[in-house]
Amino acid sequence: MTQEIVGHETPLGTMVSVWTSQGLFRLTWETDATSLADDPRSSRSRLLDDRLMAYFQNGRVSFDDIELDMTGVTPFRARVYQSCRQIQAGETATYGRLAQSVDSPQASRAVGAAMAANRVLLVIPCHRVIASDGKLRGFSAAGGLDTKRWLLDWESGYLSSSDENQFLAAANHLPVKKSDVQVERSIEKLFHTASM
Repeated sequence: MTQEIVGHETPLGTMVSVWTSQGLFRLTWETDATSLADDPRSSRSRLLDDRLMAYFQNGRVSFDDIELDMTGVTPFRARVYQSCRQIQAGETATYGRLAQSVDSPQASRAVGAAMAANRVLLVIPCHRVIASDGKLRGFSAAGGLDTKRWLLDWESGYLSSSDENQFLAAANHLPVKKSDVQVERSIEKLFHTASM
């Protein structure tokens, strides 16, 4: 089933992508990804690497062209994930609004369960889904609600990649990262690429 496993360095730590013949099966932050290759090998993992780099440069990149492998995902969750992918960077939606968007207005808790089971972070932007009272509720990725808040602040422009110190301080606050050295290298790479 698995065809490729690739590490992607981000300012928040190493993300690991798992690919099958059908597409991206999993994308998560890992705290111990030392044995993974840093250089994506296939064109699709290179595309994801490019999208992740762009995302951490400006917070406003589309992942729509990343094909997903939805093996094992129920039809309801597949519809929820597709609807979630329509939420633009800088915007949020409630669990109830997502439930309505898939013609199941009473299923906001089931939507919450789907978001908690999301195995493809950022590409399916579950961090953009909030409670009806506007509060952040749950985020199963490393760093939990701190990471969710950081991602939302990043996308809304509250954090600026042009202010490397602010960006680094915010990223260093998160427990996602593997090490301060890796985060600093990733940010240096990000700023070097952005200035080219």
